[in-house]
Amino acid sequence: MRRVRRRNFYSISIINLIDIIFILLIFFMITTTFKQTESLDINLPKSKTSFNKNSDVNVVIFYDLNEKITIKIDNKVLFSSNLDDLSKEIGELNLNTFKAVHLSADSKLDYGKIVNLMSILKENKIKNLNLDIEKF
Repeated sequence: MRRVRRRNFYSISIINLIDIIFILLIFFMITTTFKQTESLDINLPKSKTSFNKNSDVNVVIFYDLNEKITIKIDNKVLFSSNLDDLSKEIGELNLNTFKAVHLSADSKLDYGKIVNLMSILKENKIKNLNLDIEKF
């Protein structure tokens, strides 16, 4: 009679592999530098209703409490200036070719300053100007 030969099953212990993977994960998490997102300190006015912002709109003008005006096109900051230098800069940007321009002004700014900015934008033939608000 023949003897049945038992096969030896070899197995790899994956406990050591899991330890190494966790060590590598911790190493990459510690050494990776994350991109800091630039934020503007603007508190938008609040309203009970909200307006949907079009996703194809790519021009936003920010007017913060320090009276600094920042224009972003396609999430790239083009320039920052004050109200006095804005008129000639906007004329060179040709913003009237865009479908809509959004204005995000701080809620604590004087109403007259926002109206001055809007009049400068209208003088430069920007027709579709939208004011951004937050829903509360």
